[in-house]
Amino acid sequence: MTFDRPLDEVLTSLSEVYKECSCTDWDGYGAVAVTPDAYEEAKRIIELLPSSIRMPEIVPEPTGEIGFEWRRGRGRIFIMSVNGTHRISYAGIFDGKETHGSEYYEKTLPSVVIEHVRRLYS
Repeated sequence: MTFDRPLDEVLTSLSEVYKECSCTDWDGYGAVAVTPDAYEEAKRIIELLPSSIRMPEIVPEPTGEIGFEWRRGRGRIFIMSVNGTHRISYAGIFDGKETHGSEYYEKTLPSVVIEHVRRLYS
């Protein structure tokens, strides 16, 4: 399958993660099911990402959240996750310096999240 844009590829990945992880114990270790609200919120976030930012890898979290992961070499990673409550939790490591937090969002992504992703590629 080919994609016209990276956006199409990440939306397809999100859909596949949701289908595979929308039931309890999807990982065989008691994982919480990813909810429709988490899926819809993740989809909105993907669509809100500026085109200047690389698209993330989509990863399911055993807590029922959907994660977005960006990696750039050793010691440079940024991960954020959503669960359908308009709150983004994030953590990152930038050359040995750690950051983490949680931000509420409504119609736009918090600038701190965008800044951290851009920081990976600067």
